[in-house]
Amino acid sequence: MVLPAAPRRRVWLAPAALAAAALALAAGAFVAGRRSGGTSEPALVAASFQQLTDAPGEEREAKLGPKGATFVFVRETSGQADIHLQRVGGRNPINLTADSPADDTAPAISPDGERIAFRSTRDGGGIFVMGSTGESVKRLTSEGYDPAWSPDGAQIVYSTEDGQNPWSREGNGRLRVVPASGGEPRDLATDGDAVQPSWSPDGRRIAYWGLGAASGQRDIKTVAADGSAPPAVVTDDRRSTGTPCGRPTPRALYFASERGGAMNVWRVGVDERTGGPRGEPEPVTVPSRVAGFAQPLADGRQMLYVSGEKRSVIQLLGLDPATGRVREAARPALLASRVIYTRTSRPTGSGSPSATRA
Repeated sequence: MVLPAAPRRRVWLAPAALAAAALALAAGAFVAGRRSGGTSEPALVAASFQQLTDAPGEEREAKLGPKGATFVFVRETSGQADIHLQRVGGRNPINLTADSPADDTAPAISPDGERIAFRSTRDGGGIFVMGSTGESVKRLTSEGYDPAWSPDGAQIVYSTEDGQNPWSREGNGRLRVVPASGGEPRDLATDGDAVQPSWSPDGRRIAYWGLGAASGQRDIKTVAADGSAPPAVVTDDRRSTGTPCGRPTPRALYFASERGGAMNVWRVGVDERTGGPRGEPEPVTVPSRVAGFAQPLADGRQMLYVSGEKRSVIQLLGLDPATGRVREAARPALLASRVIYTRTSRPTGSGSPSATRA
């Protein structure tokens, strides 16, 4: 989704993640209002919105090109995830990875618009780079998720773990930086878990999010890109903060958070020197049940974001206890208002199954 924001300024692309499936991309407008004390930025007032995609299935991980004329996103059909390129305002996306049976995700367009870095499961998995229309695919690493370009296009930062789902994680991630032309990755020292990194416009700091070692709390931090200083904590909140998301100005970081009751877009002022917070976070609410992957255009007047809604349905299937074969058609047992990740059945006092969330 694209939202016109405030006056022209440089912006910082920070990562985002959603557990809910993104069903559409929309566009809209923001206009400058009163000044906000926390970020020293003009307040954003929602004006209008325009849907950009409407195909059935899951559409997620959208990123704009440097001039805002095109965007890339991931569409999953028939159990396979592919990267698509589409013109803003157009209706004919191009599948850039149709020639590969692998899952291709997390696309990121280079600052010059000529290349796309992405995660792929092909050939064992890793970070790859291809031309802007899907040609000349080249492997950069044999590991990694969620690549992000440095402002000069010379380097790519990535995490060793997948951070797309802030509600479900399998291991601690580490940040690494690799030359965009190829070479040996170098470790970037962070404080514990680190996923979904993104560079600031001046190239001095990298934003990321991670889980607390003991609490499981999801918080956002920034670290010096050259490793010269320890990470700075941006958010410290027991509520599910989600992840950094979007391109704020150098003085503010936009992120996805549930602190308002549902996952939506927030921003917090950031000290350009230390990378720490300036003031309290404030909402940048967009009209969506679940919102993330917010990314303003380079001119600061529009922002693309992903709107998602996903519900779970538990169905009952009649089985013959003797043969184990299906004897009755499936019928709905529960239509949930949110996502149910796992379901287990166990004997209870009444002999009924028990549904659990994980």
